[in-house]
Amino acid sequence: MTEYELTDAINSTMSVYATSFSLYLTIISAYLIAGFIAGERLTTQQFIIVSVLFFFSSGLTIFAMSGAGTRIAYSADALRLLDAENPIRFRMSFNYLLSAICALGIIASFKFWWDIRHPIK
Repeated sequence: MTEYELTDAINSTMSVYATSFSLYLTIISAYLIAGFIAGERLTTQQFIIVSVLFFFSSGLTIFAMSGAGTRIAYSADALRLLDAENPIRFRMSFNYLLSAICALGIIASFKFWWDIRHPIK
């Protein structure tokens, strides 16, 4: 691939990466707002349904984001072979770090719901 094609592929994939992260933030926000507004009034069955849907949808967005990040890092490495001075510095370590932080966000969201449904009296 040429330098232009690699740069274009990276830019396109970064758009997918950013969209996946935005969707992740939307899902997390909706789950936390729902927990804050109606968490203690939901039945156990309703809570399980909402939580399972949340887990799979947020997990899928992390998976999509991680896949796009892998493609960006691969393309950035190929671009660095063509031009060592190219300013794109996306590394796999950043991809791993953001994926881990997002996974911790899922755990923190479950903790938030736990606190809502089991308040300390």
